[in-house]
This record gives sequence, C-alpha cells and structure tokens, in this order.
Amino acid sequence: MQNKYPPDRVLISNELPIQFEVSEIWPYVDIFTQDERMAIVNKYKTPNLFNGDCVRLDSLKNGKACLSAVKFYDFLCCNIVGIHNKDDLAYPKLSQYLQKYGRLDTFDKVLSVNELPNIIGTSTLLHDINDDFLLVERNTAVSVGSGLFACTSSGSLDMDDISVPNPIIGCGQRELIEELNLSCNLQIEGIVIPIQKMQPIALLTGQVGKAWRELLPLMVRGADFRKENSRVLIVPRSKLLPMISLYAFTDAAAFHIFFEAGGNRQKWKDAEFAPIDVRQYYIQ
Repeated sequence: MQNKYPPDRVLISNELPIQFEVSEIWPYVDIFTQDERMAIVNKYKTPNLFNGDCVRLDSLKNGKACLSAVKFYDFLCCNIVGIHNKDDLAYPKLSQYLQKYGRLDTFDKVLSVNELPNIIGTSTLLHDINDDFLLVERNTAVSVGSGLFACTSSGSLDMDDISVPNPIIGCGQRELIEELNLSCNLQIEGIVIPIQKMQPIALLTGQVGKAWRELLPLMVRGADFRKENSRVLIVPRSKLLPMISLYAFTDAAAFHIFFEAGGNRQKWKDAEFAPIDVRQYYIQ
C-alpha cells in the first residue's frame, strides 16, 4: 500500500527565512502546571531525554524570522505527547486551548498559536558527486522519528545557533558534524510544518565533493553516528520516489525528498509500481 501523498502531510510556508531577529519577549504560553509537566515527562522519559534550550519560530513575514527561547520539554508535552500521541495526560488540556484558533490548516495559523512551542527543526538532504543521496534509518532510542527513515541528518535549533548570521544553516551544519562528521555548504529550500507533529522544519540541501563510499570511514567517526542512526543508505535520485512511497519516512523527510526528486501526483502514482528492496542500499 502506498504511503500518503507527501504534500498532504505538511503545511508549506510561502516564504523563506532570510533575516533573523531574536525577541527578548517570549510569546510562548505554557498551559501545563509543574505537576502535569512532570507526570508527562516521567511517563515518556528515556535516558537521552533532557530539557535543553530550543528556539521558537514566533513568526515569518517578509522573509524575516522572529525567534525566541523555549525548552525541549515544552515541545515534548505539546507536540510529541499532546498532538502526535494524543496522550490522555496532555491532549485533553491542549485541545481545549487549540479550539479557539479553529482549524490549523495553514503554516501561518500554526505560528499564531501562542500555546504551541513551535521549535524549529532542520532536515538536511545531501547528495554526492554521483547524484546519489545519503539517507538514514533512525534508531529506536531517539525521541523523534524513532525507527523511521529520514534525510541525511536532522535536529533542532538550540540557543547557541542564534550566534551565527543564519541560525538555521548553522544548526544544519552543526548537526552534520555531530551526526556524520561532515562539513558542507547548505541552502534553505523551504520550510514546512508536518501535520502529525506541528513543528516547523527547515529543508536544507547541499552536495559533498566525494562519493559516499569514500566518505564512509570519516562519517562513522561522527560523535552521534550511532546515537542517532541504526544504518545509512546510498540511494540514486531515480529511486527516491519509490523509497518514500514504499517505506516509512518522517513526514518532513518524505516531503523534502519528494520535492528534491521533482515529484508530482503522476510520478507519485507511478512510484507505486516501481517496488524496490531497501536492503540493496544499506552501506553501514
């Protein structure tokens, strides 16, 4: 059975973030009491889960992204546990607050919700000199995208990233070094909000200067190589659409790959009849 059409899985921004401004006022409104928060955290806490500093996307207008500070547990309680899992500890209270905003069916509407932390994530998709793409299979220890396929690397902005001129690209480059021990020039192709999780995700692309197999010995020395991923794959551009059609990818990764592969509805329908065995692409 074919997966859901990728553009239907996300809300797409009409703008790209070009300029960045950090607000001293924090618009996020925390609806959970301390007891409620700890009950949620204790239910879902894993050894690698901690309440780190994250960056909220308050608004994106005329290319200007306004940012502020939030905590990871804000995202855990609202987006992962409340919206995605619809857990009975978080979802009933969160849904009461979201009702006043009506249907959250556009990118801008989601950003207008003060009760959502809207932390910015990044999805980085790289190809090599042979136009082959490096994808990853997330391990089951991570709190986001556990066990799913994803793009080359991913992560969320932290407060250290705002010290560089473009915090989004800075985050993407930092995550590449941490996860795969790679450095690469990146550009922002778009920004989307996956409907299942309601988190703004910036889509970054770039090219490495060698073939992936030449870079593998370097990549495995990445500090978080095994922490984040169970395996990596080399996939030709021509096989990207069949991959996301047949296998379980994060929503952001599915759209990102669909966009990069030049997907449309006809190509998506055709991909259903081009079955592939993912095992032929594993390299590590």
